[in-house]
Amino acid sequence: STAPRHPVDFYTEKRPVNNIVLIVDESVRADHLSLNGYGVPTTPILDDLKKRGFIKNWGIAVSGTTCSVTSNALMLTGVDQLPDTNYEVYRRPTIFRFARVMNYKTHYFDGQVSQMWNGKSLDIPDYGDWTKADEIERSVANVYEIDREIARRIRQITSTSTGNFILVNKFGVHKPYTASYPNDNNSAYIDNWFIPYDVNIDQETLIRQYDEAITYNTRGFFSGLLDGKPDDNTVYVYTSDHGQTLRENGSVVSHCSNTK
Repeated sequence: STAPRHPVDFYTEKRPVNNIVLIVDESVRADHLSLNGYGVPTTPILDDLKKRGFIKNWGIAVSGTTCSVTSNALMLTGVDQLPDTNYEVYRRPTIFRFARVMNYKTHYFDGQVSQMWNGKSLDIPDYGDWTKADEIERSVANVYEIDREIARRIRQITSTSTGNFILVNKFGVHKPYTASYPNDNNSAYIDNWFIPYDVNIDQETLIRQYDEAITYNTRGFFSGLLDGKPDDNTVYVYTSDHGQTLRENGSVVSHCSNTK
C-alpha cells in the first residue's frame, strides 16, 4: 500500500532518558523455554535473571499468526482485530513512528533479511539507523553468530547513550534447526517453511535439534546483550513472532500452516 499512515498528532522536544529494546525472536516456542517451566534448560541466562529479580514474565501467549510477515505486521502496528479486513496494518502508525514523536533515536536490526519487508517503503525514514542482514553476515564466520553480533552492537548503544528505541528481528531458529548452532552436520540455512520436515529425522531428534538451537542462540544473544546485568536505564521487551509445529497433530511443515 502506498497510502500514508494515520498521523500521530503529537511531538515532544524532550529527549528520553532511557532506552527501549524490542526483541522479536524467530520461530521460538514459549513452551520450549525453561523460563516458562520447560524441562530442558534452554534459557539459562534468562532463568538466572529471573531469580535475581530482573525479569517480569507475562507467560505464554498465542502468536497473532503463524507467519513472520503477518505476525510482525501486527506487532509493528498494534492491530489486534483479525481478520484485518480493513488493512489496518497498512494504515495505523508503526511503533517506530510513536518512538520518533517521543523523540527517541530509532534503530532497526534485521538478522534475516536485507530488503524491505517489515512494514512498507514509506516507513523507512522512521527506521532510523537500519542495519541489514547482509551487512551483519559480513562480520561473522557463520550465520548462527548473527544474533550474537547484533547483541554486541546493541550493547554498544545502550551502554554509552540514552534516548534510543531499538527493534531487532533476530535470526533465531528457522528450520533446519541445525543451521542455528555449531554441530557436525551444520545445514545450509534455507528459509523455505513450506518444505516438509525431513522424513528421515524422527520427532525426538527434531525436538532435540530445536532445543539445542534455542539454547545456543539465547545464551549467545543475551550474554552479549546484557553482559551479566541489564543496563539500569534500558527496558528490554522479548517475544517471538510465532512458534513451530515440531510435527504435532500430524503437521509436516514447521509454520505458516493452519494446523491447530
